[in-house]
Order: sequence, then structure tokens, then C-alpha cells
Amino acid sequence: MTLRLTTNISNIEKIVSNEENVETILRFFEFMKKIGTSERYQNNNLKTIIAYSKFIGPSISLYQANNKIERLF
Repeated sequence: MTLRLTTNISNIEKIVSNEENVETILRFFEFMKKIGTSERYQNNNLKTIIAYSKFIGPSISLYQANNKIERLF
């Protein structure tokens, strides 16, 4: 089942348990809208970042995960 963009946006707070990550994802969504990306592009990116946020868990922010990845390289 394919989720619509509006469904993904409304489910962010229900799915992502880290409040900092919720805010980051919503800011990223606003940025994508501002630069004029398509709804399909926005939806695909949101699905990916929501799934990644769930994967890393509630105790790690997206910023922390990024810093850890950068240290590996």
C-alpha cells in the first residue's frame, strides 16, 4: 500500500518517537517544499527518513547519527 504525502506528514509524530527527529523531519519537508520539489520526491524522501529514524531508535537524533557516520570515514 502506497502512502500519500498528507498521510506521511500526519503520521510523523505517531511513528517517530524522538521529538528532535520529528522537528528535523518537518523542517526538511518545509525545505523541500520551498525549493519546489515534486510531491512524489517529497513523499519518497519522507518515507526514507522516517524509516531511518525508526531504525536508529528514540535515543539517537538524526544529527548524532550523521556525526557518527562522518567519523567512520
